[in-house]
Amino acid sequence: ALCTPPHVAMSGMLHAFLVMVASALLHAARSAAIGKEALCMDSNADGGLMMLQVAAGAHGEGTDQDAGSQSQEEYYWSQRGGNARTSSATSQTAPRDFSTGPAWVWENPLDEQVRHSPLIDDRMNIYVTTTTRVRKFSPSGEIVWTWKCPASYPKIVTSPALLNGRIFVQAGATSGTAYIYALNMSSGSEVWQKSIVPGFFNEDAMALATLDDAIILPMHDGTPLEDLNSMTNKFVAISSGDGRLLWEYTVDEIVWNAAPATPGDGTLLVAGSCGSAFRVSAEGQLIWRSGPTPVLDARGKPVPIVCSNGGGAVGPNGVFYAEYTRNGVVFITAYRISDGTILWEKSFSGAGGGAQYPAIGKLGHDGPLAVVLAMGGTTRVPTRFAEPVYQVYDQNSTVRELMGAPKLRSIVMALDASNGNLLWEWEERLWDRFGAAGDEERTQRITDPGMEGTICLPDVAAIPVIAGDGTVYSSSSHGGELSAIRDTNSNGIIEPSEVSSFATHNCFLNSPSVAPGMLVAAPCWGPMYVFKSST
Repeated sequence: ALCTPPHVAMSGMLHAFLVMVASALLHAARSAAIGKEALCMDSNADGGLMMLQVAAGAHGEGTDQDAGSQSQEEYYWSQRGGNARTSSATSQTAPRDFSTGPAWVWENPLDEQVRHSPLIDDRMNIYVTTTTRVRKFSPSGEIVWTWKCPASYPKIVTSPALLNGRIFVQAGATSGTAYIYALNMSSGSEVWQKSIVPGFFNEDAMALATLDDAIILPMHDGTPLEDLNSMTNKFVAISSGDGRLLWEYTVDEIVWNAAPATPGDGTLLVAGSCGSAFRVSAEGQLIWRSGPTPVLDARGKPVPIVCSNGGGAVGPNGVFYAEYTRNGVVFITAYRISDGTILWEKSFSGAGGGAQYPAIGKLGHDGPLAVVLAMGGTTRVPTRFAEPVYQVYDQNSTVRELMGAPKLRSIVMALDASNGNLLWEWEERLWDRFGAAGDEERTQRITDPGMEGTICLPDVAAIPVIAGDGTVYSSSSHGGELSAIRDTNSNGIIEPSEVSSFATHNCFLNSPSVAPGMLVAAPCWGPMYVFKSST
């Protein structure tokens, strides 16, 4: 989520007046939930990471006898963005009519944050990550195992990844130590674990990525910044087999909610928050940098800054698409992967100035290859009102307007991937509240956050998802609606009959996940909803 300033404080007189109004309206209404950690043993020659001792898990050699050895591409939803391309597109189809409701629901009884998309393996098992736990569910909803992070600072804010029968987890966040775990997907037991010191990374919503047999960790190089918590500018590659360091590379631009991608040739693609794109080799060397020039200090050294939320995804056409915001305008840029040439760029103003990672896929078997964007306004840290005031604020749009609540837009837009021309667009209802659904009801966490953190504070919307039949799934970061959108008659207009929505009443930070005949959606505060096709 992009950090945005709290709303402008109301004057004392206005606040008193609104409290009086709220009390009167209210009266009228009444009248009517530290294990093993690897030790730091060595450092690399140039003073970088202290990469360190690997500890075997409960099974000694840490074999994955029952988990299979499937590659990342053989799992239905293996990481954020669905696959190593982070395209958020799949050839599978899922229910697009939500009128009959979910097949089953996990109620999230501990009220934990769910900041990442559920992962789905080749057997339709589902893996859900909360702040301190990873749970595996069977396709029918039974909990197969629960793993609780044993690190001294166990907060998990980076999306895990599935690869070769293991699920990889990164914990530690702003503690200064990154704890990396490889878990057996069948049993949930630890195969190996590692600590990295220094291991700075933020507390937002980054993602582990897979690059052949390597795991890519999003981190920070330790450069003093005003807000270290929200920065990612270094990528560390480790072996998925034993966790040994392979390489590390630092970009000259901050990457928001870092989720690097690969076109499948062993290279890594990264989109910066200010619009630049980077291609890095399998050995951790820069191949090309393209886009806006970096900001330099007085010595001519790049200054890592953050400009906006957003990110990039790889298409099947040899193009890397990056979405970002500059001066309140949303941009989408198409980079040729071979050499970084900008093929086309489009900009959009008036939507609210917030961006998200794009989805790249065909809109149906015979449909066009599309870039699907989410853009709009971001919610803020909600005010903690006294209960009587909150009740009136919650129930009365006029009172919200008097309090200065914004009216935030959220737009989903499909563009032709070859030239950026508009195919269709759809807009959800305006959101006239300071905070997102689910955040406003949990404002007590602002003063007593615990390990769950204060609030979700999501982006403009979750990453869109493109299914094999051309259905686009949109997950609201405002009101929490899950919507299935499909231009059935291909007329370029999304009509009401071409949208089916399901209300969760909790904002989404990341997208739903798709497997054959199954859609899994987990809002930031849960519950998790599993929809299945009737056939």
